[in-house]
Amino acid sequence: MFLNDLILGSGLTNVTNTLLTQWVQPIFILIVAAFSLYFIKNRQFRELGAFVVIATIVGIMVFLGKDFFGEDGKLTSSVSKVAKNVNIAQIHVLDE
Repeated sequence: MFLNDLILGSGLTNVTNTLLTQWVQPIFILIVAAFSLYFIKNRQFRELGAFVVIATIVGIMVFLGKDFFGEDGKLTSSVSKVAKNVNIAQIHVLDE
């Protein structure tokens, strides 16, 4: 499936979707589970807490990356709106 997407030229969108859903997300979950069990086994609860916080932040970026950083993402649209306002503000300053 991965090679078919590359050969047929169906775009990088299908390739990234395939990589994320079939490889990156399951591997991420396995790594988080393995390290969590390691910390629990060795009774390192402080390290487990820090790891869970960091894994949560990274997980949000992995699983919801398109919603934030995609073409129609919330962060992308808000940053582009701010950039347009900054450009308008600079034009008004130069006109005076």
